[in-house]
Amino acid sequence: MKNKAKLSELLKKENNIPKDSAVYLKDLTFSYEKNHPILKKINLDIKKGQVVAFIGHNGSGKSTLAKLIDGILIQDSGDIAIFQTIMNDNNALLLREHIGLVFQNPDSQFIGATVEDDIAFGLENQNMSQVEMQKRVIECAELVGMENYLKSEPSNLSGGQKQRVAIAGAIARKPEILILDEAGAMLDPKGKIAIRNIIKKEKELNPDLTIILITHELEEAYDADLFLGI
Repeated sequence: MKNKAKLSELLKKENNIPKDSAVYLKDLTFSYEKNHPILKKINLDIKKGQVVAFIGHNGSGKSTLAKLIDGILIQDSGDIAIFQTIMNDNNALLLREHIGLVFQNPDSQFIGATVEDDIAFGLENQNMSQVEMQKRVIECAELVGMENYLKSEPSNLSGGQKQRVAIAGAIARKPEILILDEAGAMLDPKGKIAIRNIIKKEKELNPDLTIILITHELEEAYDADLFLGI
């Protein structure tokens, strides 16, 4: 893809970041209030294809860390590197194209008037043909079990169905990094298991996919390669 070629052009080999890094954090510090950092000097190297779970209680900074990695928030100090490229004001939007982020409240992510429109939204800037886009939408809808709801309005869906659509929209763009920020927090036990199975299936289809799970429930992190307390 054209944008991925741009990413390689931005790569700075002199920064000493390991070549197998997907997300690299160096002395990352962030605060919402001055002199009260919620995250302080975080150092982390998440490898390509790794499944990592960030575990911690509410308010510990897990969601904040997810938003920093995705470039939604800007750190006070330290570095964030995506595939060896240090994020800055000039390349943040480009790097975000390689990340799919799913929040715990799917209502905050819906943009399209129908399920089909919402899944397709992230594909519209990829210079993809209409035929290919439609094929990708159907594939992702089938993966999450929502192929029979493509013409439905998101507002008419249950919480679990909305979360499935949000995940479909994220994976439709084929990100190299998928971040799930407590994606099962608003679901019942059956719904949580369904979401875990969807993610497991996507990982099987794309072994190189790097997955970051944000959770405060140990059960949701069972499939991770690495547990990290926040």
